[in-house]
Amino acid sequence: IQLQEVFLYEEEVMKLTKRLETALAITPMSRTIADVGTDHGYLAVALVEMEKAHRVIAIDVNEGPLQSAQAYVEEQNMTMRVECRLGNGLTVTEKGEIDGAIMCGMGGFLMKNIIESGPELLPYYVLQPQNGRRELRQWLAKAGYGITDERLVYEGRHFYDVWLVEKNQFASSYYADVPLASVQWEVGGLAGALGDPLWKAYVSYLITRRQRVLRALKSGAESAESAQKMVVVAGELEELEEML
Repeated sequence: IQLQEVFLYEEEVMKLTKRLETALAITPMSRTIADVGTDHGYLAVALVEMEKAHRVIAIDVNEGPLQSAQAYVEEQNMTMRVECRLGNGLTVTEKGEIDGAIMCGMGGFLMKNIIESGPELLPYYVLQPQNGRRELRQWLAKAGYGITDERLVYEGRHFYDVWLVEKNQFASSYYADVPLASVQWEVGGLAGALGDPLWKAYVSYLITRRQRVLRALKSGAESAESAQKMVVVAGELEELEEML
């Protein structure tokens, strides 16, 4: 039985990208989870196979991807455990129906809107935002959510971050002590505090990017706007070097 479990785990994880694999690993065990933007449905099925959830609601706003997910769910004989729903985010769920939601590969502003538009604020979210990280982190903080786990992923020559966000946990979270002007609200900091193996490479990459921006600003036309941006980028660069 143990060997069968190992083979099953390897088979399911092979279907997932590194980002989805990390989202799977970081998700708490739950009764029912919503997989928002399910696309092919691989993560939804893996959540059940890996016993992260008894039931999953796989949601997509586009009919084509949802049909693909439905076909995969049927192929895996998971129709009793994974339900595919067409609709806009968490608006297709009901209050008390789900324990948490996963959102990967979309913008932070869209994630904020999806969370706000749901029938209720959930106990937790697993998030992998593509942009708007500062705004999303600070909005979650105002709502009382704390990022309790944060992991880095390197995939396709890009760095990504995956968060576990839990309700009523901000006061005891890492970011409770981070000044609002800090670059950490944008690029993260908890992953470094937790000893993520990609942390040094990630911060080095961020430093290199800001050095390039600073050089471009210095060689460009002078203006009040560019001078102000130089001050901001220089401050971020200094803070990142201190973090490294």
